[in-house]
Amino acid sequence: MIDFPPGVAMDTGASLPLKFLLPHLEQVMQAMPIGVLWTQLPQGQVLFANAAFDQLFGYPKGYFSSMDQLLEDTVRYEKQRDLLRDLLVQAMAAKGVKATTLLSKEMDIWAGNDEFKTILQNGQILHDEQLLVTTYMDITSIRQNHLQLREYAYKDPLTGLANRRALKEWWDREIWPEKHSVALVLIDLDGFKPINDRLGHTAGDALLRRLGDRLHKSVRERDLVCRLGGDEFVVMLRRPGNADTVAAVCARIAQNLHRAILIEQEELHIKACMGVCQFPEQALDWDSLFQRADQALYAAKASGSGTLLWAPDRLAPAMPSETVVVNATSDVVAAKAL
Repeated sequence: MIDFPPGVAMDTGASLPLKFLLPHLEQVMQAMPIGVLWTQLPQGQVLFANAAFDQLFGYPKGYFSSMDQLLEDTVRYEKQRDLLRDLLVQAMAAKGVKATTLLSKEMDIWAGNDEFKTILQNGQILHDEQLLVTTYMDITSIRQNHLQLREYAYKDPLTGLANRRALKEWWDREIWPEKHSVALVLIDLDGFKPINDRLGHTAGDALLRRLGDRLHKSVRERDLVCRLGGDEFVVMLRRPGNADTVAAVCARIAQNLHRAILIEQEELHIKACMGVCQFPEQALDWDSLFQRADQALYAAKASGSGTLLWAPDRLAPAMPSETVVVNATSDVVAAKAL
């Protein structure tokens, strides 16, 4: 039976529909396909939990005596527990209203059968009755589908590296807000097309996967490696230090790419041209950073296989794209053969 708070069960002035509903309320709650929990405030004593709640959380009927025990025993992350408690305290403090709706929040829980689940909590406080009614819905499969879709959207399907969209989001999230220093290294593989034409696309794809893995292993965990498409890659070095440090990383990348790779019984040695630009020393924003690195890469490719070119130190507007082909070498400096 539902142990109703006195203000609810004994309300003789309730409307006729409510009077009719109360004797059948437990049956209605038990029939609901989502978890339902009633708790008495302010202590948070559990008054009622339906069968769907017990099944969802995987504990025996009557196991939880309070809301605090529920959060402590099931919610996986301390930050989530603290947030859920804070939201409840804030909602309880509302004045001059009969009811306050809790914000919908996701809970990552360990169920009683050691199954990991993601649950969506919704709730409402009835202030006069000091009653909290919360509902719980299993959204584990929805979360997993969302993560898979996000992975498809932000990962290169061939190499598993980040893609162009992920690159820009990483900049917007990790670099731009605090103006952290970063070095952008644009990499273009030398002679990939003839290899791809000679050995076939399957071999070419295998080569790109191997080289992508080598790029990833050439940098730190806090750095980002992306494939833009074709045989062009980007390495973002977060807080890279001075130019000598960046040059040393580029040299290591070149050496790792050049190590022998056996594809279709043929030993391949790959070289790459690189264009480098640092923020904030050589660029004002994302557009100028990428354009200057791209100009440096174009000039490096024109200078010969295995060449690194550095963007200029001066902070001037990046050249228009239509003039890059003609004037690229005038906007890059410090060529170094790798």
